Parts: sequence; C-alpha cells; structure tokens
Amino acid sequence: MATPTTHTLDSQITSEVIFDKLCDNFFSLLVLDTVNRQVMPFRHPSGLGTVLHEHRIDWSGYLEGQILPAIEDASRDSVRQFLDPTAVSGVFSDFHDKTSLVYQHLSGKWHKIILQPVTITADGTTTLAMATFRDITSSMEQLQAIEARRLAETERAARYARLFFEATDGVYVGIFQVNLETGSSKRLRYEDGHIIDIPLSTGWDTILHRLAIRIHPDDQPEFLKWLADPQSIARTPEEKIQLTYRSMAASGMYRWYRSTIRVFLEKDHPVLSMFTVDIDEDMTARSTLMDRSEHDSLTDLFNRTKLETMLATEYQDLTSCGVIFFDVNDLKIVNDTQGHKAGDALLKQAADSIRSITSRQVHGYRYGGDEFIAVVCDTAEEEMDALLTFWRSRLKNLVLASGIPTTIAVGKAWSTTPFSVENLIAAADERMYADKLRLKQGSPANAVR
Repeated sequence: MATPTTHTLDSQITSEVIFDKLCDNFFSLLVLDTVNRQVMPFRHPSGLGTVLHEHRIDWSGYLEGQILPAIEDASRDSVRQFLDPTAVSGVFSDFHDKTSLVYQHLSGKWHKIILQPVTITADGTTTLAMATFRDITSSMEQLQAIEARRLAETERAARYARLFFEATDGVYVGIFQVNLETGSSKRLRYEDGHIIDIPLSTGWDTILHRLAIRIHPDDQPEFLKWLADPQSIARTPEEKIQLTYRSMAASGMYRWYRSTIRVFLEKDHPVLSMFTVDIDEDMTARSTLMDRSEHDSLTDLFNRTKLETMLATEYQDLTSCGVIFFDVNDLKIVNDTQGHKAGDALLKQAADSIRSITSRQVHGYRYGGDEFIAVVCDTAEEEMDALLTFWRSRLKNLVLASGIPTTIAVGKAWSTTPFSVENLIAAADERMYADKLRLKQGSPANAVR
C-alpha cells in the first residue's frame, strides 16, 4: 500500500511548542485550499502537524454536509458566510492576521472558529488557510452569568424606579442617579410607563453640597452620615436606606421629605439611585395626631400620657425642677347643680389661667379630673413665687371677665439634683391638700374667688 503524500505545514504551526499549545485548545482543525476550493483534514501522528493530500474534500460539500448540519439554526447562516471559500480568500487581503466567529452547536455548546492564513502569495492572495474549532462553552457561560447579573441589576434598578414612580403616583420631588466611578449624573423622569434619562452637568460632590445646604441643621448629621460615603449604603444588610428630613423649599419654608437610596450595579459600575418624595402633608398630619394624643381634648393642656413621656426622657436631664399642683374646688357641686357644661367652663377657665404661665421651661398638664400641674424646668426657687403671683393675677382677671367664680388650691415643691420629679409631684400634692384645708377654714391666702 502506497504511503500517503503529505505537506508539512510551515514554521508558523509545525514547531512542537506551538503544536502542543494548539492541541490543548482546539477539537478540530481544517486546512483550506482557497485556490482549488478544497478542505484537507489535519492529523498529528507524533506531535507534528501534517496535512494529507489524498484526503482532499470539496470545500462547499464539506461545509454543507458536515459542518452546518451540526450548528444551531440561529448561527448557521453566519457560519456559512464566514467559511464561504470566496470570503476566506478575501478576508486576508487587507491584513495578514487571524479572524474569528462564535456560534452555538446543536448540543447547546458554544464553539469558536479561528481563521488564519498559512501561505500568502506576493499579491496578498491566501492559498492556504487554517480553521481551528475550539470549545468555549465554559468561557461563554461565565460571560453569560456576568451579563445576566448585570442585566438583572439594571432591570432591578429600572423596575424599582418604575414601581416607585407608580407607587407615589406623581408625588415624587425627583429621582436621580450618580455613577460613583465616573462621577456622571442624571435625573430620571417617568412618562407614559417609561423612564427618561436627563443627563446633568454636575457630579456627586456638587449635588451633595447643593442638597446639604438646604437641609435643616438638625437633620444634616444623619443625612451626611450616609451620603458623604455612598459606598457605605451598598455595605448595609438591606442594601438601601431611607432618610426622612426637612429641606428648604422654594417658598423659603422647611418641608418634610423622604429619600430612598440604593446602590446598583449598572454595566459593572456602582450607581447611586436616590428617590425623593414630598411627605410634608403626611408629617403634618402625623404631627397633628401626635399633638392630639399628647393634649387634653377639653383644656388643650398636655395630658398624663405626655407627662409620662417627659418623665422618662427630658426630665431625666434637669439640674433643678419645681412642681406646682393645682386643684379646682367645688367642681362636683357645679356639675350637680349647674350641669356638666358649666363644670367644663370652670375647668377651661382654670386651664387658661395655668396656660398663661407656660413657656419652653414651664409645662402645663391636666393631671386628672379637676387636678392640674405645672413642671418648672431648670429655674431658681424664687422664680416659682413670681410665677404664682402672675398666675393669681391672671386668674383674677379671667374671673372678672367671665363671671365664673373659681377657687383653686395650690401646692408647690422644688429641688436641685438629685431629685425625682415624681417625688416633687407627690410633695406638691400634699401641700396642695394643706392649702385646700385652709380654704375650707376660710383662709384666702392661696385662693382666688
């Protein structure tokens, strides 16, 4: 049997080093004769690449019969055009390098064809070209996973923005995004179910400065705590934060806003997204409800609930404190003889007299029924006497104006630290009862009739 004639490839691929490297990376190799439009199989009997001339196959037939049937429909036309004999011959006329194409096999695997010239004539025509087929499924899966994550993050950001806009139903003040790596920024607008990007000329530092100078001084520390380091948001377990704050509106008045802030990945870049909604009406309504929950509905003085809150918070830090205890006399008699409407008028007049001495340091409470107290914060003991003098004068004027006879028993207690406000209330209550006894005995010392 005759030994097949062989053509040894030139030095570009015949060296042992290059050949071994090629064998690690391709599963099939064809040498293409562009002059005769034939394909020659590649064999490597001992680590040296050889092409068997006797195994020449018609190029077009091999392409249509062997290669294309194993390729997914979506990739078939692109492979046909890529390996067309005329195309292969002409692709190297402009450059003597290699070119490649990625396609999907019927098995679902991803393959890559690499074309490179083997011999080139003086006029630049390729007479022999080499086509290597490599399995790049693993690399493609990694790229697809990365791209899927990127698309998921982008879609999540868009979906989050869309849901936010739809949920707020146009109440939003604004939404903008800042690329934390490039510093570019844009404002988003929601129209007809679509999010429209409006590029801005300013970066994050400028935006933050403009926002911060309008924030209420009491709210600035928490606002800047997060936004001065946007990456800290991405490190939070929830991967988002909500900030409620007051910011100066165009009217020059502070309004309440809430911003929801997240950091997304968009094309592998961290992007800060900030959604801001005006919640001033909600906060005002909440404040009104809170105010109502802390005030007595009849007299509009603070109620017992508010007192309990203050005892557990602000009154813990006082350096001195005084308590005045008031008890309205004869409320039951008025209710029984003149009706509860007259009794309510008596209580309102008593409350009005007490309200006249309230301030940031003096808090008035309806303690219960016909009892009231005033808590005097961080003041000298002698100032309490001045408050009582003013109160008696005010009560007298109210009685003269309304014609509603009113007598109120009074007791007071004062102390510097250490003290308990509860103990001061109890002491003032005890002294009030002593004053009530004097009133019953006919002494007007601490009463106004």
